[in-house]
Amino acid sequence: MRVARALLILAFASSLASAARADAADDEFAAAVDAEARLELSRAVDGYRAALRARPSASFALRARARLDDLEARGEGDYAPLAALLRVRRDPARASDPGELRALLRLSETFPPGLVRQETWLLTAEGLTPRAGLPGEGLPPAMKLLSDERAPVVLRAAALSVAVASKQALGDHAGAAALARAHRALSPVIAARFDRDDRRARLRHLALAVLAVTGVAGAWGLARAGRSAARPGLRALTFLLVAASSALVLHLYDTALSPRPFLLLAAGGLLVERAVSAARAAGAPRVGLLTLGVGAVLALAYLSLASAEADLLGDFGL
Repeated sequence: MRVARALLILAFASSLASAARADAADDEFAAAVDAEARLELSRAVDGYRAALRARPSASFALRARARLDDLEARGEGDYAPLAALLRVRRDPARASDPGELRALLRLSETFPPGLVRQETWLLTAEGLTPRAGLPGEGLPPAMKLLSDERAPVVLRAAALSVAVASKQALGDHAGAAALARAHRALSPVIAARFDRDDRRARLRHLALAVLAVTGVAGAWGLARAGRSAARPGLRALTFLLVAASSALVLHLYDTALSPRPFLLLAAGGLLVERAVSAARAAGAPRVGLLTLGVGAVLALAYLSLASAEADLLGDFGL
């Protein structure tokens, strides 16, 4: 009987001790969270460690482990650089204040190499370029981070985006394109956008050249065949009417669809048809004019879409 009573007392004492340890672990975790909020990061790290040692399987364990790993990965300089970074990052007003960002950027020159300094470069670059509208000041920290090959890829990709935007805002479009292509592996999307813009510029020049040749052929035809060759026939006027009506019907069906591309194509198509007809009346070869006419219509279609519905060009791989 005495043995059973002793065992019960021991079990009860053990239960009380376990409950006390649980309460102490909960208190340690709560204190660590509070210390992190107040940017007392060394104390927060000690608290998370103590809480995990006391109750490694507690409900807060995953969160405590995640916060501990995050802080330890940024612990250079005994957490002072991280505290300086978080003081600005957590305050939207400070994170958008050029003066605060400049001060933090100057302070980062004293930070030891590591993740905190890299994140500081990104924060100041993003704050000075997109938010404060100071691309000339946002570009240097972005370039520093971009050139640091020890930095995580995600940070360097973000820095590339800021650097490209800064160069474009400064009017250096060629430099922005060259930078994007030099770091294509970091962000293929940015480089592809410049590739697309260059491709569209070449197509625009080609389309204008084809239309210019068509215009010269039409002018030559008028000079040789007379003004009567410029009068549109019934077929040409019918095409113009049908194209314009189709544009109106499509717009009424869906107001998001602009009738402008269709109207531009209709009007331009009429002029192309008259130019080709005039050149034909003057004796130009049929096959050559057919090729020129098809090319001119395609050029018109491209230019009309590019001027009014450029997004649709992507559906055709352009």
